[in-house]
Amino acid sequence: MASVPLPIRSRKDFQAALAEAIGVVAELVRAAPRFEPYLEIEMQLDAMRRWTADGREPLPDERKSVTIGLVIIRELDPQPDAETYEKHELLRACHHYFRQWPPDGRPPYE
Repeated sequence: MASVPLPIRSRKDFQAALAEAIGVVAELVRAAPRFEPYLEIEMQLDAMRRWTADGREPLPDERKSVTIGLVIIRELDPQPDAETYEKHELLRACHHYFRQWPPDGRPPYE
């Protein structure tokens, strides 16, 4: 599923994972256009894209405002099939990297 190795270890990998996550969620929204959790995740991914475009560093308040991990835990299937699990892992990886925003070249929590 994810073409970017997880955990995300660099800004370049983050941008690639984010682009992939945006595509994955766009497919989910097309399949279930009124499902609020997917719409919320889509909106947050777009904000992450804008806040990191052209090498911009997201502000601490912007990083704190992303809650994709919580949406996954609270609103989505707690025991997904393997394909859905991989999608959730990609979304979680983007969320965690963005929230931590470690120095380039280091994964979060290391």
